[in-house]
Amino acid sequence: MNLDIDALRAFVAIAETKSFTSAAAVVSRTQSTVSMQIKKLEDRLGFTLFERSRRALTVTPRGVELLGYAKDILKLNDEGVRAVTAPRVAGRVRLGITEYFVPEHLAQLLAEFRRAYADVEIEFSTGLTGGLLARQKAGELDIVIGRRDVGNKQGELIRKERLHWVASGDYKLKQAMPLQLVLLPMGCGIRALATAALDKQGRLWHAAYCGPSVLGLQAAVSAGVGVGCLTQSAIKSEFKILGSREKLPALPMSEIALFMPRGKKAASARRELDDLADAIKAHFAGGAANAMSLS
Repeated sequence: MNLDIDALRAFVAIAETKSFTSAAAVVSRTQSTVSMQIKKLEDRLGFTLFERSRRALTVTPRGVELLGYAKDILKLNDEGVRAVTAPRVAGRVRLGITEYFVPEHLAQLLAEFRRAYADVEIEFSTGLTGGLLARQKAGELDIVIGRRDVGNKQGELIRKERLHWVASGDYKLKQAMPLQLVLLPMGCGIRALATAALDKQGRLWHAAYCGPSVLGLQAAVSAGVGVGCLTQSAIKSEFKILGSREKLPALPMSEIALFMPRGKKAASARRELDDLADAIKAHFAGGAANAMSLS
């Protein structure tokens, strides 16, 4: 039995968007075409992939079993096509990455790019978005993956993620005292959002910890030093999410964007920059982060 690649791509898109209409847009097909592809795939496999109701579209247990294999098949297919069709590209790319970019997805992304473009050298730096963009403007970085506020149109959106108040599992919040916060340094956009929300609420707060990295912030939360404000994907399994029950203010969404050279620098952009940028966008458009970024 051979499974159709286009049908598997449609299946994965539906499973991740939970909508035939949204999936059709992802795979650039009409909804009727996607529906037909799924029907043929179900007929070939001999079982149903989705359970439909008025309220939700869910993947069946056997569909869930197929989903992991489908993603692996598509990944190998796409890597193989890139490897044998892309011209040999060589050079160096200087990549700046926000502290809030998920480490495991960065590793996966760079591994995929390395397999397709073995002759391209990648240098990367981490830091706060403002500093990274300043370095890009000064010509020290080629591409920046950085955070932006919702409504800001700078860069190209590649991911949305909800912000949460978090604490260690046994942390006791004392309403009568200033809120003990663990924070990144001044200049961090998420720090600014969190403290502005508390100030607007009239809630007193104190910076109990200020460290240079998200890893340090996670460690401080784990140690019970105080309450942190983290993106969904940076929340460790042992953390508890705080909110209205603890009388903490609601937090907005956060966005991760891809920043490419602008103006004169854009006109001289090299092929390896464009290829890495395309790989980053394809990584997220293909669903690598959608499921966890919109929760």
